[in-house]
Amino acid sequence: MLLILFTSELRHRLLLSLAMVVVFFTATLSLAKVNTDSWQQEFLAVTLSIIVLINVFSATFQGGVFGLAGSFPPQYMNSLLSGQVGATNLRISILIALHYRELEG
Repeated sequence: MLLILFTSELRHRLLLSLAMVVVFFTATLSLAKVNTDSWQQEFLAVTLSIIVLINVFSATFQGGVFGLAGSFPPQYMNSLLSGQVGATNLRISILIALHYRELEG
């Protein structure tokens, strides 16, 4: 399946990688409802494996989006990179807010 991601055309690569992220995220959500007291080590291994797969498909999707933006004028790439920086700033501000929330509580 990974070979299909890297050798297929861009549209298929984007759709397949995004669909696989949704599938593995749904699998992670379903594992949250399962009683794992008797198989905690296996649960950890399965969860970490799913996280690795989500990151692989997410990176493939993001690389495809950057490749698609590269075929447009430079303003589009600038907008895409600005969006990445904005998301990073948002995550940092959330972490800072959570830190100060813990100090107050």
